[in-house]
Amino acid sequence: MDQKKYKILLLSSLKKTDVTVLKSTVNLARIMNADINMFYVKKPLEIVKKESHLSAMRIINKEYATIDTEIKKMIAPFRDGSGVTIQTDFVFGNVKKEIANYINEVNPDMIVIGKRKSNGFKFIGDKITEFVLKNYHGMVLIAANNNSLELKEDLKLGTLNFDEEALNLGFAKNFVEQTRLPLKSFKIVEKSTGQRTRAPQNNSKAGIDYVFEQNDNVLDNLSNYLSKNNIDLLLVNRNDKKGSSDFLKSQFKGLIDKSNVSMFLPGTEAYELN
Repeated sequence: MDQKKYKILLLSSLKKTDVTVLKSTVNLARIMNADINMFYVKKPLEIVKKESHLSAMRIINKEYATIDTEIKKMIAPFRDGSGVTIQTDFVFGNVKKEIANYINEVNPDMIVIGKRKSNGFKFIGDKITEFVLKNYHGMVLIAANNNSLELKEDLKLGTLNFDEEALNLGFAKNFVEQTRLPLKSFKIVEKSTGQRTRAPQNNSKAGIDYVFEQNDNVLDNLSNYLSKNNIDLLLVNRNDKKGSSDFLKSQFKGLIDKSNVSMFLPGTEAYELN
């Protein structure tokens, strides 16, 4: 029986850092047996409003050719040898509307977004990370733009508010199976008892739990520990049913801003970032 072919949607901003994000996406596609759809939206040029119809069409055509060249240059190193099919599409229009339409058309199993700088948290002028997390219920990878995600045996994997049961479900299990290293478990709770070590059970890779109490400094503390442990990928359980889900949802934008690590979010109930 043929293995299912998955679809990954990469929302690109055509920045230099997107090459790193694309590399992470290709690495994901390899272990997922997935094809990639890379999509870019550009707002209509302001100058078009001031030109005649003929001049506007010339400007659009020129910009179209420029973008087409940029995209081909970006994906060229991954076309041959990666074994991954990459389809590219771009349009001019309303960013959120076009992305929503494209998601409905492609129906991806995962969406990948590059991590934006904390002073922006924006995607070509729009809060697309927020938009995707609110409206898309599938898997999401928020990829770090400084280091590509290499899925290998020494992958340093962390979890946030995950339990053993959740780690054995869906694609989270695939990440766990990629590494031989013990997992680092991070938890945000109402009252903390501090760091604790627990013995792995049932062939689990669980090791040290880092427990953080909900307070004004929790995101700074968590970010520091992620850095100290050199975490490559953080699995974030946005749908925790044990009391900390609401707090994590309310603080998730800050977590993205403060940390410098790729984050994987399994399919979950959508919510709006504050």
